[in-house]
Amino acid sequence: MTVSDAPSRTTCAALGRTATVLIQGVPVQVPCPSWCTVDHAAENLAFLEDLHHAGNSLSLPVTQYSGAVEHILVTQVCQWPYEGQHGNKGQPYLSIDADGSGECNGYAAAGALALIDQLVTHAEAIRQQLRTLGSIQ
Repeated sequence: MTVSDAPSRTTCAALGRTATVLIQGVPVQVPCPSWCTVDHAAENLAFLEDLHHAGNSLSLPVTQYSGAVEHILVTQVCQWPYEGQHGNKGQPYLSIDADGSGECNGYAAAGALALIDQLVTHAEAIRQQLRTLGSIQ
């Protein structure tokens, strides 16, 4: 079986890559974006809507006072191509886990760019704090 009626089919199919996933034990061919690193062959999903694509994740490692390393600002490109009930309507988005807790928020391109601009501004403010520290010593 091949899936052909998804909102994001044109986007994914244009990449010319497909994957086979089991939906209730039935093999189904689905378009798969080039950035996706999910092992779809290992999945046996209940519904097509449960299929998701995810890329490699990035994080910022921060050493705590105890020496433990926390991974914050965990980002990953994600897509739930056959799920149209939530904000991203089946389109790819940037998933961001701000504190490493596993709680993520999804950002479309404009929102992600706005957040990135805020991060750059925050980093410059930290750099300014460091300059102040340097002038005290």
